[in-house]
Amino acid sequence: MKSTFVRLIAIFLLLVFVLTACTVKGPSYETSEGSTFEEPTEVTTKETTGEATEETTEETTEETTEEKSMGTTVESTEGSTVETTKEPAEDLTEDFTEDFTEDLTEEPITETTEGVSEDTSVDTSEETTEDVTEKTVKETTEESTENTTEETTENITKETTEETTAETVEETTEAPLQYTVDGKYIYFGQYPQKDVTDATILEMLEDEIGATPSPEYSVEGWTSFGAYMNGIAQDYMWYKDVVIDGEMYRGIYFVSYRPKESVGSEPNQYYDTNEERYISSQERNGYVTENVYWFKYEPIKWVVLAQENGCAFLVCASIIDGASYQANTALEGAPEGKYINSYEYSTVRAWLNNDFYNTAFTPLQQAIIQTTDVRNDIVSAAINSSAYASPNTQDKVFLLSHEEVNNKDYGFPDEYGYDGGTHSYLRRRSVTRYARAIGVLSYTGTYVGCGDWWLRSPKASLSCAKTVQNTGGLFSQISVHEYLGVVPALWIKL
Repeated sequence: MKSTFVRLIAIFLLLVFVLTACTVKGPSYETSEGSTFEEPTEVTTKETTGEATEETTEETTEETTEEKSMGTTVESTEGSTVETTKEPAEDLTEDFTEDFTEDLTEEPITETTEGVSEDTSVDTSEETTEDVTEKTVKETTEESTENTTEETTENITKETTEETTAETVEETTEAPLQYTVDGKYIYFGQYPQKDVTDATILEMLEDEIGATPSPEYSVEGWTSFGAYMNGIAQDYMWYKDVVIDGEMYRGIYFVSYRPKESVGSEPNQYYDTNEERYISSQERNGYVTENVYWFKYEPIKWVVLAQENGCAFLVCASIIDGASYQANTALEGAPEGKYINSYEYSTVRAWLNNDFYNTAFTPLQQAIIQTTDVRNDIVSAAINSSAYASPNTQDKVFLLSHEEVNNKDYGFPDEYGYDGGTHSYLRRRSVTRYARAIGVLSYTGTYVGCGDWWLRSPKASLSCAKTVQNTGGLFSQISVHEYLGVVPALWIKL
């Protein structure tokens, strides 16, 4: 009896178990291949690779979250079942719907909620990585672009600055004035003029002398003047240029006195009443043989005679040097029929446009010296014979003419004016100490310190040219071979 009762209880329990197992199935879904599967009421998340919509995914996720029953099975498209666990599914609705955008139709997949969570995390991670990578690339590109732009801008700015600086330097090199203006005077170029008297400078200059030259042998650093004697350029007078503390100095040394005329050998003979003998002009000026004398290069002072078309006509305010009008006994390179007093073939013209021009002016100063069409006709020379006139010459530096030193527009007096009549003193020129040392006579007495100087105009006779005397008057009976003062003239661009 007891055993029969136990059996009944067992049968009852078996029936209860069977009834429980035969639970009513939920709605069915069509797969991408047309087959169907049924989803139980208590169901976990299930994904397919068919045309599943976002709405279906949300519904499935919600149902899975709400249903937490145990032992529920899911039938796949192939009829297989997977038993789920009782752990609750993670709510991924929000993240999933926002991040998941890929097409899932490639292949069917049946997963539990846990599987979906894992895949979604991977997808999200991949998308996040892509976003970070894209952002990083974008930021890097922006930084790179910014840096490149900054570097490019800096380089362009630097190059522009360098180019501008280079242009400024170039303009500064070309543009600065090469002269200074002081009232009616202009200071332009440099030339040795005054004696050096500073004891300290003289001591340093003495150290630069070294050995001195002689007619028999030359010494490095000393240059011969090539001064004429007996109509031949000879070596008996030399010079040496030295720079000390940025200043230029010239030393001169001679072993014989310069002759009165380039074609002779006798020195300029002037009777010295104190010495009671005839002496040379150099000795009379205080300079004797076999001594070295030093002179400082200083700005050359010019008188402005006229201005026109942005240029100025200048004449030197002093006798800056000396020369013979024609040092040779015959004209070199002149055609037959030319007289010895032709300015075109004169040695003084050649000296002015070579030795003086290259010594007195820097390349920048030379650049503003104008080439002048110098008139040498009978009008400019105030002569009545064209036989002694010369063609016009093209010169950088030249001597004034008879006509020019009588031009009132230039500030000069009338012809042959003396102190008693007109203002001939305007033509007087003092002799620099340097010019005195190399043989230009400096007068004493009433016109102390003044000297005679050459004009370019010839006299209508075989061997004479015109001069301005130490008094300021004009004189025409001077041999072209005599050694007189030189007063240069030129035009410059202002």
